[in-house]
Amino acid sequence: MSSHALFNVDVEANSLALLLKHPDTWGDFHFTDRADYSEAHRPIYEHIALQLNATPPGSVAPLLLSERMKGAGVSQLLGGFEPYEYINGLTNRYVEKQQAANHARELKRLRVRREQITRLGSAQAELLATPNISFEEMKKLKAQALEAKKNK
Repeated sequence: MSSHALFNVDVEANSLALLLKHPDTWGDFHFTDRADYSEAHRPIYEHIALQLNATPPGSVAPLLLSERMKGAGVSQLLGGFEPYEYINGLTNRYVEKQQAANHARELKRLRVRREQITRLGSAQAELLATPNISFEEMKKLKAQALEAKKNK
């Protein structure tokens, strides 16, 4: 299983939909960055972030966003959709504004998990085999893997 499997495109899409529909939730995503998103969603996140970090921050219009993405060389997104079609589809998702912080935390949790797996090397297969492993169990596996490397 690749690290790509450790991305959750539904959480990413819901997060992007929240930012498109409720730009005022940007504060909940202040600690996320491009590495929290899969390659498929990174260009959308980057362009939304540029818009929302502008002074003064404004709303994110799907047509303007898609035109900026095309201008930056992004012609297709996930599923082979044109930028406007995909972004417009995101705006049609049902997302609850109050869930923004939960989505942001989940993006970060998945990123930490990917980073831990990368560092663990030999424990990677065991972590991938148990997708609901707790953070404490991850730390224990990491310590065991590090101890095993010391004893070699």
